[in-house]
Amino acid sequence: MPLMGEAKRAYQREYMRRKRAGQIPARKAQAQADLTPRPREQRVIQALVTGEAKTLSAAMVKAGFNPTSKTVRDRFRPGGDLRGVLDQELTKAGLTLPRILGKVAAKLDARKHVTVAGEAIITDDNDAQLRATDQALRLHERAGTIPASSESHGPGASITVIEVNYHTTPPIEQAATQTGEGEEPAT
Repeated sequence: MPLMGEAKRAYQREYMRRKRAGQIPARKAQAQADLTPRPREQRVIQALVTGEAKTLSAAMVKAGFNPTSKTVRDRFRPGGDLRGVLDQELTKAGLTLPRILGKVAAKLDARKHVTVAGEAIITDDNDAQLRATDQALRLHERAGTIPASSESHGPGASITVIEVNYHTTPPIEQAATQTGEGEEPAT
């Protein structure tokens, strides 16, 4: 039977007195002191470090979590307790930021050997350079130095439009000169 009336108030006064005296630890301090990840959380971290899972959602599914769990996701965000453990594991595995950036930068100038008509030549490795460029762009997007290429607005498809203009003259003037428009008629 729950406490009621004066008995409940007396219990609460005693509890607060003991808490102020330091006999009862605060809950936040208790939670922050316990930074050891639980076994399923450790499986999420290992899946991310070893590369078994490419995304946090995939790692969460592999460890048996619901991939939409806000509680676990918040703990992996910057400042979260599991983010610190993940950073330590990445460093132990040798996946430091300077090393990763150096590898991506080196792949931007990748070359390969190709045999053409019995003759060996060295040419640009376009596939490796394209992958490195994609990785570098994703790193910049996640760092916030360039806007994200696609934003999710809920379930469904998203469309990303990237406009690249290689022309040195404005497109309208160029089109007019190619079709002959805009010129004085010959008399």
